[in-house]
Amino acid sequence: MDATDLELRQIDPSRNRFRVYGLTECRTLFGERCLRIVWGRLGTGRLRERSELFETQAALEQRRDELLARRRQHGYQVVQRGPRREEARLAERDLVEAHGLPIRDVKVQQMVSRWHRATLELSAFLRRRRREEDLDLVDVSTLAAMYVDALAS
Repeated sequence: MDATDLELRQIDPSRNRFRVYGLTECRTLFGERCLRIVWGRLGTGRLRERSELFETQAALEQRRDELLARRRQHGYQVVQRGPRREEARLAERDLVEAHGLPIRDVKVQQMVSRWHRATLELSAFLRRRRREEDLDLVDVSTLAAMYVDALAS
């Protein structure tokens, strides 16, 4: 089963917006073209989803492009995949090892991953707002830790 994924996020702490929107192109068990749409709030395990079936690839791509354009109008940004993902994983592993934490502990991995993602997202948010000079990386990291703590509670 061939599938293509696209993930978009909208992170705006000042408006308490932490949203995710995903589009996946795939085929059903019967070979029909399908666009799976997933959306919800980041950090919750409860995402909503729906699937749409299409007769042609062109119709599927047109619908995907419409949804993508609408999300971008609402401030969503595409999440990068590929080599950056591997770099993030390595950075998280280094952080865990540097603090002597058990590398195989799932809870530790989840918390470090959330902290790392939140730090990167806050840094990108500040860059977009042209306020990067107001906060240094330590401040961004502290805000990310607060974000992770809020998710955990």
